[in-house]
Amino acid sequence: MESLEHTKAAEQAKSAKRKSQNRRQVQKGGVLYASEARQMVQKRLDTEVEKAERQLQQAQNALQKDQQAKEKENQARQKEEETKQKLLLKQMRAYVKKRRSIQAYKKKVSKLIATGLKKQAKLRKPTKS
Repeated sequence: MESLEHTKAAEQAKSAKRKSQNRRQVQKGGVLYASEARQMVQKRLDTEVEKAERQLQQAQNALQKDQQAKEKENQARQKEEETKQKLLLKQMRAYVKKRRSIQAYKKKVSKLIATGLKKQAKLRKPTKS
């Protein structure tokens, strides 16, 4: 009889332990085979990988767009600098041209003055008689 009690007590203990554990139903509709469970897990992993790849692609696209925007900004800045340099060069050329024309005018005036003074000197020069 003792062995019968131990058996019943053991069965009751096992039964109580099973009932106390949290048992959840993971799926509806019948038996779930191990191969099906593996496929489900693999499908979930594949979905997560695809999601991570999409996020990575989006991040790469955003980075590429940012780099293109910076490149475009640099090109615009460089073009603006070139335009400023061309304008400055044009102004310098105009200044040099004006300066040369002024120098040429001064030279011409100096020659006219010199020739005029010579003529006056000839006219004023007393003649020896």
